[in-house]
Amino acid sequence: MVEAMAAGCLVVTSNLGALPEVGAGHVFFGNVPSDPREHARRFAGRVIHVLQNLAAHPAVFEESLQAQVSAVGSRHTWSNRALAWERWLAGLLMT
Repeated sequence: MVEAMAAGCLVVTSNLGALPEVGAGHVFFGNVPSDPREHARRFAGRVIHVLQNLAAHPAVFEESLQAQVSAVGSRHTWSNRALAWERWLAGLLMT
């Protein structure tokens, strides 16, 4: 998802796991019902809705996607990833 966001793609996905945190307000999320057919129906509806809004408001989406690329570029750098791993590993040593 991060790579897609960095490339300026619209992302439509589920809200499972850490995806909402990674998406940081730039991704279109939806709940996952237990029935796979219902999940497919809802997902298709979300994608259609997003694409219709994109067609109706292209300038708004362009601005949003530029903000998304900028946010990913500043948050998901190798130095930031290394620092996060160092903190996590240090926390393991403390326990």
